[in-house]
Amino acid sequence: MSAPIVTVDLPLSPALTEKIAHVGELRLWDTGIAPGSPTAALFTYGHPPVADAMLAALPELKVISNFGVGVDHIDVAAAAARGIPVGNTPGAVDGSTADMTMALILAAPRRLAEGERMVRARNWTGWTPTFMLGNRIWGKRQGIKGMGRIGQAVERRPAAACR
Repeated sequence: MSAPIVTVDLPLSPALTEKIAHVGELRLWDTGIAPGSPTAALFTYGHPPVADAMLAALPELKVISNFGVGVDHIDVAAAAARGIPVGNTPGAVDGSTADMTMALILAAPRRLAEGERMVRARNWTGWTPTFMLGNRIWGKRQGIKGMGRIGQAVERRPAAACR
């Protein structure tokens, strides 16, 4: 019996490639997906569409794994009808995304990126009280559109800074 084929849509890191090599043969999407392909596992990273027609063409498929949070690019109902489990990583990047959101909330009104580019280009001419002042955020209210896991994590960030 030959090693199972794991088909991925984008090149993987050497460390992950090595781990997969211990359990099966790794193929890139453009060379590994063909009607009747013996692909046993799909590993998606770039969110390519995984539609019912593709699933029908992969009779050996046993699992679909998405390296990311959502599965909106995968026909989950069609996979379930074929008994193919679909996995993803919900919650894996919530904290990091909330941290970056807070960084942008602080950086954008104070023109931080613009000032950093000016300094790197050696165009800084000196300090004055109002140069690059931007807008203050203290005393403002934070509004969050969407209170899913990430929205709730963003909401917790300012309170954590006050402890």
